[in-house]
Amino acid sequence: MTKNLMGLKLAPVLQLAYVTTNMDSACRAMDSKFGIRRFWRTGVRVIPLDAGGEITIEVALAWVGAMMVEVIQPLGGDVAVYRDWLAGWGSGLRFHHVGVRLYCEEEWQDAIDQCGQQGLKILFSITGAASKVFYVDTRDAIGHYLEYLYYFDVPNSSLPRIPQNMPDFESVY
Repeated sequence: MTKNLMGLKLAPVLQLAYVTTNMDSACRAMDSKFGIRRFWRTGVRVIPLDAGGEITIEVALAWVGAMMVEVIQPLGGDVAVYRDWLAGWGSGLRFHHVGVRLYCEEEWQDAIDQCGQQGLKILFSITGAASKVFYVDTRDAIGHYLEYLYYFDVPNSSLPRIPQNMPDFESVY
């Protein structure tokens, strides 16, 4: 790991994420406007948060080359971070966050430490069977949220399930 001496990591960007009130419409828009036809849709998922509570969301994920596109529809639970972002937006897609990939536990802890040192609020974290994530409120600094993603068990994570939308591009996780 290269020590990040200047603050929070903004790279490597793994993901551009959007929120919507209508997943079917959002996926159709991604197809018609950007040619992103193939998504892995999770269906409705209830996800426990590390600090308690849960979120109920539907997620659609697609690879476009080395970039992951994520669409999230908030459905219930502690989803204010998504739902509030959509207030007054209508039923379209709205950019929500950049997902930054972390590759080891040391990078994970460094990102958490940097948030504390800079007084940035970690909104929530989720630890799954093969990955963990946390969201940071960076709206005042850069106009959107940041999500940090650490896949500690890549073969059993969601990464291999996500379809590639660029012909002849070999996904490397």
